[in-house]
Amino acid sequence: MPIDIDDLKSWIQKSPKEVQTIQDIADRWKCSTETIRKEFWRKEKRALGDFIVDVKIEIAKKLLLGTNLLCKEICFEAGFRREDTGAEIFKQRVGVTMSQYRALHSGGASGGGGQMRLLRDGRIKVEVYWCRFK
Repeated sequence: MPIDIDDLKSWIQKSPKEVQTIQDIADRWKCSTETIRKEFWRKEKRALGDFIVDVKIEIAKKLLLGTNLLCKEICFEAGFRREDTGAEIFKQRVGVTMSQYRALHSGGASGGGGQMRLLRDGRIKVEVYWCRFK
C-alpha cells in the first residue's frame, strides 16, 4: 500500500512529541524505515530526518516568541527528547542559541532587540540591547 506523504507530513507537524526516530514513523505506517525514507525522498526530494528536525525547530521558534516557557520546556514541547539535544540542534540549524533567538526577535512591548553579525572567522556575534518604555 502506498504511503500518503502529505498525511505523513501533517502527522509529524501535529504530533512532534511522538516522532523521536524514523522507526516510530515506520511503526505507525506499518512499513520499513527504508520504505518510508525512500518514499519521502521520492516525493519531497529531501531527507525525512531533515524534515522532522525542521518541523521541531519551527515549533521551537514559535514557542520562543509566543510564550514565556523556559527553553527546556520548549525543547520538550517541540518534540526533542532531551533539552541539551534540542538546544544543540537549534543552535546548529539557526545559528544562535534559543535565548539569543528570543531576545533578537521578540522586540515588542519589552523593547528588546539586537543584531547578528558574521565575523571573518565564521563565528556569529550577537548583540542584544534592551530599552524600557514607560
